[in-house]
Amino acid sequence: NAAYLYFGRSFEPEIPQLEVLLDFVYAGNQAFISCPVFPEELMIPLMEYACEEPYWGDHELSIDTSAYLSVGKNPAHSFTFRYDQGTSNYYWSYFSGDSSCGGLPAFEVLGYLNGEFPNYIRLPFGSGSFLLHTTPLALTSYFLAEEPGLVYAEEVLNNLDGRDLYWDEWMRSVEYGRQQERSPAGDSDYSISPVRYILNHPPLAWAWYALLILGLLFLLFRSRRIQRVIPVAAVI
Repeated sequence: NAAYLYFGRSFEPEIPQLEVLLDFVYAGNQAFISCPVFPEELMIPLMEYACEEPYWGDHELSIDTSAYLSVGKNPAHSFTFRYDQGTSNYYWSYFSGDSSCGGLPAFEVLGYLNGEFPNYIRLPFGSGSFLLHTTPLALTSYFLAEEPGLVYAEEVLNNLDGRDLYWDEWMRSVEYGRQQERSPAGDSDYSISPVRYILNHPPLAWAWYALLILGLLFLLFRSRRIQRVIPVAAVI
């Protein structure tokens, strides 16, 4: 009876972390994740659970300086993206309406962007559910300082049903670290942490663990006292 919360500019869990999160929700808990784009590694299992022949339509964008966000039947709230002492265009992300289960909606829409584009959805998974929100910008401290932003955040989080909450700050630190590792070509430089790469691939992980176990066994047996065999003395 708990809920996992994550807010960030991207959500990129490694495979073992994602498996733990899926098991956590399947057991009857909730996961609220707010980020502009969700990875296929998360969406495909959720879509497959929702229907036998899923089609994941990915995300779409609305480019504008402002957007109207609403939850349920509540009035819409206006949000304007400000940058460098002025307004600027922002890529407002939302879920594609093409995602379907044989022509039927694949998810429950909880909130909209500009009154027609789903930016807040619920996807059941096992005994629990995922609450996915594509506009973390609206939940930042900049907008929470004003009443409309605070009201919108309350409307969004009211779907958590007052459960015990687990705030994920660690994944945000990982997100920041990965942004620092970006090369000029835009790729992540995993040479900074080779162990992370090894543990993220099961065959390499098993080889790594086997190597560690063999090393420990070698040290254990070599730590025993080794001395020459004492020759048997002749009895006179």
